[in-house]
Amino acid sequence: MTETGDKAARIENPAYLWYDSGKEAIMIELTDAQRQQLKSGKAVEVTDQQTAQLYVVLRKDVYERLQHLLYDDSDWTHDEMRLLLARSAKDNGWDEAGMEAYDQKDSQSWTSRNWPT
Repeated sequence: MTETGDKAARIENPAYLWYDSGKEAIMIELTDAQRQQLKSGKAVEVTDQQTAQLYVVLRKDVYERLQHLLYDDSDWTHDEMRLLLARSAKDNGWDEAGMEAYDQKDSQSWTSRNWPT
């Protein structure tokens, strides 16, 4: 839009002149102490004034290092999958007393079947 057309739009629409804090980007202002903390690789706690929600600010390189330690998105190894299967079986009671009867029954049903030769 041309400069003249832009002025005309503002005159026709007075709401265009009103201040809207919702459209303004909120910036975090750090104190010198917080800046020093971040420089040394430490976290800084900040609070959202509107919601009272507490946040933690880290330098990007520190965050990436922590993220790599906490989250591994590589494929699971066979050992990891076996461990999860064993934990699942234990959590679901498959190692409780009396459950070996199911193992025996299952192996008997497999051996007693008349398989075609």
